[in-house]
Amino acid sequence: MRSKKYVPFEKAFHPFQRMLIAEWLWAGRIDEVKRDFAARKVEYTDELAKAIIDKYRKDK
Repeated sequence: MRSKKYVPFEKAFHPFQRMLIAEWLWAGRIDEVKRDFAARKVEYTDELAKAIIDKYRKDK
C-alpha cells in the first residue's frame, strides 16, 4: 500500500482558484472543497480552512 503524499495548498491551486475556494468555504460549500482537495491530493483540515478564509477572502 502506498503512503499518501499531500501537496501544499498554495502549490496545488492558482491564485484565482484559491480565492474561489475561500469563498466556497465562507459559503459553507465544504463538500465541494473537500472533493477538489482530494482530486489534487491536498489534505483538508479545519485549521487550513480557517487560514484560507483569513488569507484569501476578498471582503473580510
